Amino acid sequence: MNAMDAPDRSAVMRQPVFTWPTLRWPRLSLPLQLNAPCLLCQQPLFRAADAICYRCHHDLPSTRWPCPQCGLQRSAANGPCYRCQNATPPWHSLVAVSDYCAPLDKLLHRFKYRGQFWLATPLARLLLLALLAERRTRPSPWPDLLLPVPLHRQRQWRRGFNQTALLAQPLSHWLQIPLDSDVLIRYKESQAQHTLGHTERQTNAQHSYAVTRPLTGLRVALLDDVVTTGATIQVLSQMLLAQGAAEVQIWCLCRTQ
Repeated sequence: MNAMDAPDRSAVMRQPVFTWPTLRWPRLSLPLQLNAPCLLCQQPLFRAADAICYRCHHDLPSTRWPCPQCGLQRSAANGPCYRCQNATPPWHSLVAVSDYCAPLDKLLHRFKYRGQFWLATPLARLLLLALLAERRTRPSPWPDLLLPVPLHRQRQWRRGFNQTALLAQPLSHWLQIPLDSDVLIRYKESQAQHTLGHTERQTNAQHSYAVTRPLTGLRVALLDDVVTTGATIQVLSQMLLAQGAAEVQIWCLCRTQ
C-alpha cells in the first residue's frame, strides 16, 4: 500500500463519537444567588439549587400508610387498600410527594397560573426524592419511557407551557429515562377536570386523548401534577396498556385524599 492508498487517520479521528442525545429544553434551574432563601420558610439555603430546605422538605404533609397502587390512605402497613382489592386500577403503582394542601398547593398555583415556570425544577426535585425513597422500601425497575399528561394545544398556548412536560424534563435528565411528549396527545379541548365531578371527569377524559404509537413491552411512567379522582390517569393507563405497554407507573406531585 502506497501513501496515496493509506487511510486518512486524521479523518478517522474526526469521526463523531456516539453520545446519549441531549434534549434541547429551555433552562429551568433557579437563578443561583448567595444566601438564596428557601421557597417555603425564607431561611437561607446551604445550596441555592435545592430551593427548599431540609426542614421544610421533612415537614411536608405525607400519608402515613399510602397504598402502593393508588396512593390513598390504607388501614394497615402491608398490602393494597380495600379499594384496590375490590377494584384494581389499570396502573401498577403510584408515587406522590404529598397531599394537595399547604404548602405545595400554593407552589403549584404559582407554577401553573402565575407563569413561574422556573418552579418546575424544585418541584421535580421533590418528586425525585419521593421516587428514590419509594425504591428504597419497595425496589422496582425504572420505567423505559416517561410520558407527561398532555394539554390541548389551545390551553397550552394560553398558559404558555404544559406544566407536566416541564416537570418531566429535569426528571428525564436526572434519571436518564427518555422523555416523549408526543406519544400522548389531547385532541379535544373540554372543560377543565378540576371543575367537574367524578362521573363527569371520567366521561370528559374518555373522549379527549389518543396514543400515537405502539408501546409493546415498554414500562412507562405517566407524569401528572395532581391526581384527584384518578379519572384521567385511569383512561390514559387503559389506552397505554391497549397499545402494548407492559406496565404503567403513575408519578405525581400531589394525590388528594
